[in-house]
Amino acid sequence: MSTWIYDTETLPNRTLFCALDDEAGEWFDLWLHEPGAPERLKKFLRQPGATFVGFNSLSFDRVVVAAMCAGRSSSDVKRIANDLIENELAPWQAMRKYTLPDMGFDHIDLIEVSPSFVGLKAYGARMHMPLLQDMPIAHDQEITAEQEATVLSYCHNDVLTTQELMRRL
Repeated sequence: MSTWIYDTETLPNRTLFCALDDEAGEWFDLWLHEPGAPERLKKFLRQPGATFVGFNSLSFDRVVVAAMCAGRSSSDVKRIANDLIENELAPWQAMRKYTLPDMGFDHIDLIEVSPSFVGLKAYGARMHMPLLQDMPIAHDQEITAEQEATVLSYCHNDVLTTQELMRRL
């Protein structure tokens, strides 16, 4: 059995999935524009005995992951993400509206068991995490290949904060 803490980032021309193996400390990072990304992500999610842990992931990241696995483009994934956020579309409605597959992976959303109704950054501050960071690039900005490292570092930081929250809960 393995526990993977994960997060996603959506931009108009890039979509990122990051996961950290809680025990081994190994990262699995996947950009949607990489060759074979949807199939690689599906295979990763279907690992026997794997549990995936996120923060606000039932309402957002699981839908993004489903869109990635369905082979949607980054611009399509961003449109779906914006619909979830801006129109407060329920995840089940998004899955139906965009005809996305239920990936059916074992999943825990820490927002469901956290003691108060605050965001991940607030939990990070309360836990005295070494780096509190907002997304360094505007969510609606297209990025270059050179900026991918910045987005990856930001996503890793959110995963590490989620990992620490999981451990404390």
